Amino acid sequence: MPTPPKLVVPLILTLMLFVAVPSASASSVTTTHQTVRETVTWAMSAQCPSLPAGVSLTGAGQRNKQINTTTNADGSQTINTNDLVTGVASDSNGGSYRFIYHNHSINNAPASGFPIHVNMVDSFVLNGSGSIGHLEVGFNWSWDYNGVGDNFPPGPGITNWQKMSTRNTVDCDPL
Repeated sequence: MPTPPKLVVPLILTLMLFVAVPSASASSVTTTHQTVRETVTWAMSAQCPSLPAGVSLTGAGQRNKQINTTTNADGSQTINTNDLVTGVASDSNGGSYRFIYHNHSINNAPASGFPIHVNMVDSFVLNGSGSIGHLEVGFNWSWDYNGVGDNFPPGPGITNWQKMSTRNTVDCDPL
């Protein structure tokens, strides 16, 4: 027995809903993208043992930061950040420099919020004609942060701190 024509359209619409609803609910992962462009300034003084005695350094540059946050169906998140700053600096003796800073981090947070596992590769390079000449700082570290205190090592909320590599001292990284 053939289906009456006036039931065909409602039947097709109903079937489309059954097909469309599962595919919409199956997409349980969302990703957001954020771009930050801004001018940054920084200063470095005696906290950096690589600077000559009595010399301080100031700089300014343009930041281009990309942040991609993926939220899974269970509420866990992965935050992938790429931060690039390029600019110029000068020392207290009149020397001039160019710098480049790059930081790449991946933060994995469970649905409960903590602990957050962090993998970070950080690099700051300064070159110029002043008394500092060349300065290079960087690290490749990972750690877990439990929500207490500062989220950067060392600190009371940091566990499982692994230093895969470190160049110079992080006290010389102004950003």
